[in-house]
Amino acid sequence: SRNALSLPAKILFTGGIANESDTYLDYGCGRGDDIKFLRELGISASGWDPYFAPNDELLVQSDVVNLGFVLNVIENQDERVEVLKKAFSLAKKCLCVAVMLNSQNNTSNALPFKDGHITSINTFQKFFEQQELEN
Repeated sequence: SRNALSLPAKILFTGGIANESDTYLDYGCGRGDDIKFLRELGISASGWDPYFAPNDELLVQSDVVNLGFVLNVIENQDERVEVLKKAFSLAKKCLCVAVMLNSQNNTSNALPFKDGHITSINTFQKFFEQQELEN
């Protein structure tokens, strides 16, 4: 649980990519912190999450779709591609994708698994190279 907007959401709005008249979808919203903060600011925000908000009716086309730190926690590479394609198909104006980069890799206590790691809190984490994400 956070007490402020996530970095990707903050950059979207402070950087002028998104504004208060845009509709906003947080794809993989977790507990919905960004949605709560944005709604408090009067922004039309919704979210979907496979665990916390799995209702597919929440996956609606929106001006801005945020896929923040989602791809890096999906173990299956084919599923990552499908999620990226689905999020892109919902974005009318902008798709924001944020992932953990290899430079942020702190896997000293992690076990290698598939193309990523199982962390000390037993979750999957994939660290991307910039070129890999671009591809």
